[in-house]
Amino acid sequence: MDAIEKMVLFVYGLFLSSLISLMSYTFIMLEGNFSHAIWHVSFSNPFLRVFYTFLVVFGCTAVVYRLKKRWGNLPITTHDAMKEMKTSQKVIYHKFWRSLIVALLVLMSGAGVGPEAPLLGAVIACSVWQADKMRFINANYEQIFSQNWKHRLKYFLHPTRFLLSYSENTFKMDLKKKKILNILYIINGVGLFFILMRLSDQPSFITKMGTVHFKMQQLVFLPILIAYGYVFSFIYQKVKNIIKTYLNAFTLSLRTRLLLGGLAIFIVVLFIPQLMFSGQYEMTNLAISATQLTALSLLLLSVGKLVFLDICLYTTWTGGDIFPITLASILQGFFVAKLFPQVDTVFIVAIVSYVICGLLIENTWLGCIFVAFFFPKELFVFAVIIALLLQTPKYIRKINQRRTVNK
Repeated sequence: MDAIEKMVLFVYGLFLSSLISLMSYTFIMLEGNFSHAIWHVSFSNPFLRVFYTFLVVFGCTAVVYRLKKRWGNLPITTHDAMKEMKTSQKVIYHKFWRSLIVALLVLMSGAGVGPEAPLLGAVIACSVWQADKMRFINANYEQIFSQNWKHRLKYFLHPTRFLLSYSENTFKMDLKKKKILNILYIINGVGLFFILMRLSDQPSFITKMGTVHFKMQQLVFLPILIAYGYVFSFIYQKVKNIIKTYLNAFTLSLRTRLLLGGLAIFIVVLFIPQLMFSGQYEMTNLAISATQLTALSLLLLSVGKLVFLDICLYTTWTGGDIFPITLASILQGFFVAKLFPQVDTVFIVAIVSYVICGLLIENTWLGCIFVAFFFPKELFVFAVIIALLLQTPKYIRKINQRRTVNK
């Protein structure tokens, strides 16, 4: 492969990663704007409000049901895409737009799930498409450039043709170069996404919970806060698993599950609208609003957010759980802070949030590091320490397994 060919493929990769970034931005924009347009409608007549809510929620329920029956179990989440990658080394990306359409309907309905799982699932699928597209161009480079510019554009721009899936016989790039290129494409895509978000004045996904006035003597409360977060997460997971086992004993049809989920969304919209959506937009004013709520209100909202998330997921209103769990953990932190007014509030909220997110989000390191972005950088070290503590049992099991194998 000569220098010109390498440069053409590199620039083409940047172009494709930019398209994926534009797709992500469009999805976030549509989700935010449509949700705002649908739900920021005021009614002086209570009956009209109930009727409007009924039309929106159960209208979305009917459409989601029809699309799931026709297209299958969508949207595809990050977990689904990664599982498919591990088992078959491929992802079916041809219909990723269907997944995003269903995800938009789920999110606009007011369901308590996040956009990150279906969006990242689509990004993974499109990244595989990008690799297949570049693989085809690389394998047929001479043939493509022997034709006129119109035919060349057809090869480069046609979305569903001229693809070459990975196989053992296809061209293999040096692993180090491949990693470097992947990193460059990711940086290009992520950078463009945030530039577009900034240019359109979209709210940031990350909102700082305030400044910290931490004192060394407050470290005495650290074991108490870690223990509380652990006990809360342990009890919640135990109760959740018991209820899940009980519910799984019933064989419910897709229609029944969606209707039950729609009913839950309908009740939440009417009586507890604070639980609507994923929580990403509620983060903006959370530090201020949390101080105005009672300890009991914070506790109930935190538990309610988790329960509503589980109801949505069980009833196939599929979406992400990172933002809802993060919001619930921060609310739980503010609840604990009410019990210890003599200790710095942000310090308490951060420690409790690190523990709960580290335990409830599937990946401990992801949970701790993600929620750490919501707090001052001075507390980041505690996120790392807590992640290590939570992972210690796993590390010990791995060491024991290796010892057993060696014996």
